[in-house]
Amino acid sequence: MDWRPCAGVGCPFHALFEAEHCWEHLPDRRAYARRLAERLRAGEDLSGAYLAKVNLSGYDLRGARLAGAYLYGALLAGAQLEGAMLDGATLQRANLSEAVLRGASLTGALLEGVRGPRSQWQQAGLRQAVLRYASLEEAQLEEAEGSEACLSHAFLAKANLRGFRGAGTRAEFVVAAEASLAEADLTHAHWGGAQLPRANLEGACLDHVNLVGANLAGACLRRVHAYKARMGMAFLAGADLREAALERAILREAVLQGADLRGAHLAGVILERAFLRDAHLSPDALRMASNLKGMEA
Repeated sequence: MDWRPCAGVGCPFHALFEAEHCWEHLPDRRAYARRLAERLRAGEDLSGAYLAKVNLSGYDLRGARLAGAYLYGALLAGAQLEGAMLDGATLQRANLSEAVLRGASLTGALLEGVRGPRSQWQQAGLRQAVLRYASLEEAQLEEAEGSEACLSHAFLAKANLRGFRGAGTRAEFVVAAEASLAEADLTHAHWGGAQLPRANLEGACLDHVNLVGANLAGACLRRVHAYKARMGMAFLAGADLREAALERAILREAVLQGADLRGAHLAGVILERAFLRDAHLSPDALRMASNLKGMEA
């Protein structure tokens, strides 16, 4: 769609879709938002439309067709966007607080800096989406498809990501304290420096994951599969690693004080200079590790 300049004198922004002005200079914002919502609800395809800062909070936009739309700074708090088509859309700095995006398609969407506490993204498609610095505390992302997405520096405290399909994600320094990642797939993901204290990762697939320097204090990693996982310098004090499959994982200089490793599989694990004081594990299991140089138990 063609983007035209706003008719406001000296305004540097574009005019909204089928309007003469940008949102700031629009004469009747409420009427514009109502008409726009009606057209979207009727199934009109507004792919590529310029809708920066538009306020559609609380509207029923289920199934909206907005692929490639420009929704920078849009207000969508409480909006119903279930099943919406938002592939490649720009939602940077949008307000999605308590919005419902269940089953929505957002492949390659730009969601950097969005605010979405308590928003719902169950089974949403977020493949290759960019969620850097997104605030998604207590959000629901069960079984969302987020492979190769970017979640670096995102805030996901107490979020529910059970069954999240996040292979290849980049989530360096993400804050996900007390979040649930049970049964999630983080194969080949980059979560270095992640803050995951008291998080639940039970049954998650962490094969080849990068968790270097991550904080997993008190986290539940029971029955995780972490073949060749990189967890050097990770803080795992008090973590539950019972029955974890850690074959050939790298835990060099990791802190495992008070961690529960009963039944864990440690064949080929590197524990060089690791700190295992008060950790719960059997001597037989420890002998399976390949490098114990400088380890403190």
